[in-house]
Amino acid sequence: PPEFDATATLADPAFETFEREVMPILEGCSSGTCHGAPQADFYILCGDDDQQVAFNFEQARAFAG
Repeated sequence: PPEFDATATLADPAFETFEREVMPILEGCSSGTCHGAPQADFYILCGDDDQQVAFNFEQARAFAG
């Protein structure tokens, strides 16, 4: 979402690991009928840029946390 500020997330040491190891697994899960729907329990974006990957990182952290 445009209001999401990724600044702190991009500086998090765990972000690089998430981007490298977890994001490839999640990439196929962000369709509009799955986790790409805003009403989904675990809502994620396509991960087309650092902002979206950072959003997914925070969503995964909140969901697993």
